[in-house]
Amino acid sequence: MLIVNARKARVVFSELLSEAEHGAVVSITRRGREVARLVPPDSKLIPPESSESAENGRFPDLTHFRSTITVQGKGKPTSEQVADMRDEERY
Repeated sequence: MLIVNARKARVVFSELLSEAEHGAVVSITRRGREVARLVPPDSKLIPPESSESAENGRFPDLTHFRSTITVQGKGKPTSEQVADMRDEERY
């Protein structure tokens, strides 16, 4: 793994991209702490769903995530409830 500080990374960015393209992992640091990492596109460090979404330019499928969300309480729409709360505070 190559470790480069942010200032040098700005100067030699195209070289770092070439290194990542050829399989190297490049760690970019700021004040000694890692802030970014350049990895090859076929790297195991990228989760499959995020790389798949990036390839087709779309957001990941959230169907499963949405099915796990439960609505607590059934009542007025939030906008009406907020308006009512405001009115109660005023009068």
